[in-house]
Amino acid sequence: MKPLTTLIVFALLAGPLRAADLDYTPPVTPAPPDPMSLLVRLVGLTALTLAICGGLIWVTRRVTKPKTGPVNDRLVIESSLTLNTWASVHVLKADGQSVAVTTDATGIRSIVVLSEKFEELVGEVE
Repeated sequence: MKPLTTLIVFALLAGPLRAADLDYTPPVTPAPPDPMSLLVRLVGLTALTLAICGGLIWVTRRVTKPKTGPVNDRLVIESSLTLNTWASVHVLKADGQSVAVTTDATGIRSIVVLSEKFEELVGEVE
């Protein structure tokens, strides 16, 4: 027990003696940043971020854009009509026969082969 008591007494007596030699000097405060340079960086990085986002949107649309036009002469899209945000009607020419296809958000709803009389009616209207 004696060594522990000696250690405690030494710590109590030596602590204030050593602390008297320590002087704290706070670090020098850095200069505040220039507001104009902060604003230029903010605007520049915002413009860069918007340009990257716009580029990604453009590339995504180019990559996922469906191929339009005839795949071959046997199947040609004659016209399309969008009815609302999820439904549309397409008139196709398949092997010389007109076909009406209706679609919605779930996919193809109906396929109807149009008669030649319908083609004559459409020809008169045009």
